[in-house]
Amino acid sequence: MGKILDCLAWIIRHLLRLRYKITLVHYEEMRKWAQKQENKGILFLPNHPAEIDPVLLALILWRPFKPRGLVVEHFYYLGWIERLLSWVRAIPIPDLGKKVNKWKEAQMKKSRFSIEEGLERGDNFLIYPRS
Repeated sequence: MGKILDCLAWIIRHLLRLRYKITLVHYEEMRKWAQKQENKGILFLPNHPAEIDPVLLALILWRPFKPRGLVVEHFYYLGWIERLLSWVRAIPIPDLGKKVNKWKEAQMKKSRFSIEEGLERGDNFLIYPRS
């Protein structure tokens, strides 16, 4: 599955180059720093909430870091997208912007626990701010 995802990321990344020009700053330094972290995970917290940005950043970071996305449930469970997100081991997060209840609080605790365990194992995560 890993080689298929690598190939798919490469194809999508090159298709998106037809539309977007992306300049990476300090990318190599970040990769070198991450290699020295002795299997500890990284939590990527970008600060630009455009709708395409999570896709672009996930594709850029895929090869060296294989970040697991933290995705709001209403996006996560959209038809075929759920299958793709499960392949990249994304974690659904309840939408706390509309209404908070006991069930959502319990789901958030469960998600937080999964993230903490993943970081300890060396998994990397990518979370985007809600726009």
